[in-house]
Amino acid sequence: MSRQINLVGEGITAAVNACRLRSRWFDIDIAGEKTARGYRYRKQITVKTPWISHDEIMQPAFESLMTRASDCYDRLNFIVNAP
Repeated sequence: MSRQINLVGEGITAAVNACRLRSRWFDIDIAGEKTARGYRYRKQITVKTPWISHDEIMQPAFESLMTRASDCYDRLNFIVNAP
């Protein structure tokens, strides 16, 4: 199962930090590109397995994935100014 989110922000002056993570559980892609209106932000998450066991969650590889994913998402900071 894969989900993709696209956002376009006007007046955004800084680039979105790209991120690409691969694991046996998930693939996560975050990218941004400058457009005439500002920046276009794209996030795609692909779920590779419908179930993750407790034993897998407790593995160092899964913990590493969660840490890297958290770092990736933490770099995405947007401030929205409403008119």
